[in-house]
Amino acid sequence: MTEPADILALAFALFDQEPELYRMADEMNRHFVGEALDVNPRHLVPGMVLRWLH
Repeated sequence: MTEPADILALAFALFDQEPELYRMADEMNRHFVGEALDVNPRHLVPGMVLRWLH
């Protein structure tokens, strides 16, 4: 099984390489959580990824 740190490192790499993922993450967060993310939700990536994995 992949370690959470590895998953988060991959998530950060993907988000940094594809800024459009921030918009998609914002849309998913609005849909599932009901609120918008910050303009740059990079600091929220760990929580989002771990929540999605659950």
